[in-house]
Amino acid sequence: MRIHLFAVWLLLTLWTEVCQCSGYLELQLMRVENGKGELANGECCVGSRRRSDGHCEHGDCETYFRACLKEYQTEVSATGPCTYGSGSTRVIGGNTFRLEGSATNPNRISDAGTIYIPFEFAWPRAFTLILEAWHWDNHSLTASEDLLIQRLTYKAVMNPGDESQPMHLYGDTATVELSLSVRCDKHYYGNKCNKQCRPRDDYFGHYVCDANGNRDCLEGWAGEDCTTAVCKPGCNPPQGRCEIPGECKCKVGWGGPLCNQCVPYPGCKHGSCVEPWQCRCNKNWGGILCDRDLNYCGTHQPCRNGGICSNPEPGQYSCQCPQGYSGRNCEIVIDSCTVAVATNSTEEDVRHISSNVCGAHGRCISQSGGSFTCACQPGFTGKYCHESDGQCDAVTCCNGGTCFDQGDSFLCVCAKGWGGSTCNTAINSSCDSAPCLNGGACIGGGGAYTCICKEGWEGPTCALLVGRVCVHAGVTFAHGQRWDQECNTCQCVNGDVHCTQVYCGPRPCLLEVSAAAPQRPLCAGGRQCVPHHFLSCLRPPCHQWGICPHLSPPVAPRTPCQPNSRYLDNRCARVTLVFNREMLPQGSTVEGVCSELQYWPIMRGLARDHPLLVLCDQCPSDSSAVGVAMSYVSSEHPEGQSQIQEVMRVLIEGLSKYHNSTLLLAIREVKVQTPEPSSSRDSLLPLLCVLFALLWLVCVCVCVCVLWTLRRRRDRERTSASVCVTRPPAEQEVNNHHRDNRLDNNHHRDNSLGIEGAGLLLERGRMGGDGAEEEEEEGGGRSSCWGTGAPPLSAPPSAAACSPPVPWTAAATRAPRRARGPGRVWV
Repeated sequence: MRIHLFAVWLLLTLWTEVCQCSGYLELQLMRVENGKGELANGECCVGSRRRSDGHCEHGDCETYFRACLKEYQTEVSATGPCTYGSGSTRVIGGNTFRLEGSATNPNRISDAGTIYIPFEFAWPRAFTLILEAWHWDNHSLTASEDLLIQRLTYKAVMNPGDESQPMHLYGDTATVELSLSVRCDKHYYGNKCNKQCRPRDDYFGHYVCDANGNRDCLEGWAGEDCTTAVCKPGCNPPQGRCEIPGECKCKVGWGGPLCNQCVPYPGCKHGSCVEPWQCRCNKNWGGILCDRDLNYCGTHQPCRNGGICSNPEPGQYSCQCPQGYSGRNCEIVIDSCTVAVATNSTEEDVRHISSNVCGAHGRCISQSGGSFTCACQPGFTGKYCHESDGQCDAVTCCNGGTCFDQGDSFLCVCAKGWGGSTCNTAINSSCDSAPCLNGGACIGGGGAYTCICKEGWEGPTCALLVGRVCVHAGVTFAHGQRWDQECNTCQCVNGDVHCTQVYCGPRPCLLEVSAAAPQRPLCAGGRQCVPHHFLSCLRPPCHQWGICPHLSPPVAPRTPCQPNSRYLDNRCARVTLVFNREMLPQGSTVEGVCSELQYWPIMRGLARDHPLLVLCDQCPSDSSAVGVAMSYVSSEHPEGQSQIQEVMRVLIEGLSKYHNSTLLLAIREVKVQTPEPSSSRDSLLPLLCVLFALLWLVCVCVCVCVLWTLRRRRDRERTSASVCVTRPPAEQEVNNHHRDNRLDNNHHRDNSLGIEGAGLLLERGRMGGDGAEEEEEEGGGRSSCWGTGAPPLSAPPSAAACSPPVPWTAAATRAPRRARGPGRVWV
């Protein structure tokens, strides 16, 4: 009896009717593997273990599942209530089994392995799932921990409507393959299933719901609740209104199809209204009902043949007829052959008025009723005998000319641009000014011309360029057509292909689940996704990702602007994207983030004129951060700095707005790296170094010049000559007593004094007339001899003695004569 009650309770639990709730979480079990057939505590579900391989024998486990949905927990706790809901299955298999799809829908797993957990609150996106595999024991009505096979936990962030991807949950005892998806109930929408929209077509609204849960009014209805009918186009409010779409019901006093015509006063004949029930008389009408004609003459114009009409009273008139006419309306012609009446005119309204209306070549015959006939002379015809027989019949005036018969000749009046007797000669051809452009051929005639244009041009003067097609990669595109080429957008502009210039790089792709699965092209151009072992994984596992191969290996432009490098200037923009790893989808890679940025549509508008390079790398200091470097390949243009700053601004602004990229939605922080501004001290330091070097060189030059000058002066002092007068040998002994020992005192005198004294000495030979010249003897040092008035000097070691002083006489003075060579002076 207890077993039957538990079975009833289990059936009631499994039978879940979704009602009065906003959505549900659907868990589909696909495959369960418990190879040894044991419980979580290590015991066998049924029987005992075999000694050979340790597997349980004598039967399989009777496996069923329980699911508990909780709020997002960093540290998952198996205890406590299932705050978001729970669900379970019946016994669906043994140790290892796979749940196959139904015959009608192979993609849908059997409902036996599906757990629905409804919720009646706004879906929080982040959740924690605790999945437990149990063994069913017929002898126990309650689930004991001893019957637990495996407890698995899963944390994720999921939006309603996301595609369900198969996943594996691995445990110590069992492995489970399953898929999860969140669905909103009927009439519920949004990423939290909290937006309700129920289609209706009644008094309270006429609308359906779009994919986002917004009200889409039915045709003919408008307003926030779609309760306002759309009237007939042109229906004039407020005089017109409608209760159902397409009608126009007028208010009292208004009429017409669009209710824009007022209703005049009843009985108003020749009047109108601006407001209902008015009768505003038209011109020349009066009275309450505008039925009295105030200007009968002006309204009806009854007088004919030029009669003058007058209005003596309302509704009355009288005609004053001209000469030759009579009657109430001047309709009676007295003589049509002598009076220029209206009947005496041609179709071009040319009247022939003379004594004879039939002209010089006819005779008028008056008829009754004001008509007449003309009897023409031979050779003339026509109503007024003004046409000559035969002249214009045999002549044709060309190019629109008109022929006039002049009796025995004719005259052709030609159209503009033509001349000659028959208008067959073109005057001032219109093609002389070459009006046809771009190689067009001109065909002229008179004052008009026609241009025959070449291919690609059109218009009256062949000035309009017709859009030419583009041939790109073997495909023909029409003028103005756009298409995507990897991460760039191209457009055909009059035969030229203009593409944005974003460096795309390798495109990440999903690898096939197994080699036996049918291969389908996942990359552009029918290329297959190939494995790549160098992907930087942000949230494992990432083994299911590969890259799309290029037909030729892509060559990334060389640039010093690299992520995670120290290079940074005003032409290099670098940011760091810090991700919340819990919000990242499983299998997220750095290459996937970089490809997401390169394929972002806002990047295309920034690379119209110059190639844009976007490079990414994982930050070595933070495994959840990605460094991004952006630069233009050719940045020599003067606007390079402002353009790369615009790239930075657009990127940050785009990341701050709502978008549908799951990877970029997981960004927690954006760090911008900018170059440090250079200080004035750094800019002045090279200048100060140059000035210091120049000053040092100037000081060295000055010192060298000073030392050289001093050395020259010292050399001159050393080599300057001493002036000395040598005496004859006879007198040298006599004058020895004049020598004294003051040589040392005079040795330091100025050389100029010695030179001056030498110039004033008198030569004894010349004074005495013997004609002998005395030489100055040079010894080991400087020596000089002084004359009268000069202090005596000690003789050099080689000199014998100096002569006694001689009295000074002006007659004996002679100019000094210097000998060649330093240190020797001749007197």
